[in-house]
Amino acid sequence: MHRRSLLTTWLLSATLAVSATACGSSSTTGSAAAPTTTTAAGAAFPATVTGDNGAVAIAAKPARIVSLSPSATEDLFAIGAGKQVVAVDDQSNYPAEAPHTKLSGFSPNV
Repeated sequence: MHRRSLLTTWLLSATLAVSATACGSSSTTGSAAAPTTTTAAGAAFPATVTGDNGAVAIAAKPARIVSLSPSATEDLFAIGAGKQVVAVDDQSNYPAEAPHTKLSGFSPNV
């Protein structure tokens, strides 16, 4: 019985060591890269934003923005786009000047 216990402990330790080694890989393959733009900051529109899933063309500067997550709301105000934000989700509570609504980011309804 003692030998079986040692074997089980050894197999469990080996499995954990292999799993930890696999999780600790420093390879960047598959990591999400930040989107790149084809225009410089402050450039005129139309603009094209290229991400891992392809390019998206933005024809004109957004005039009205609806934010459906608290982090997006905070980011929009932090970058100076607060004047363009016309509505935010019901979970956004910062900044105080955000236009609060009953919109839900969990079940959006156009």
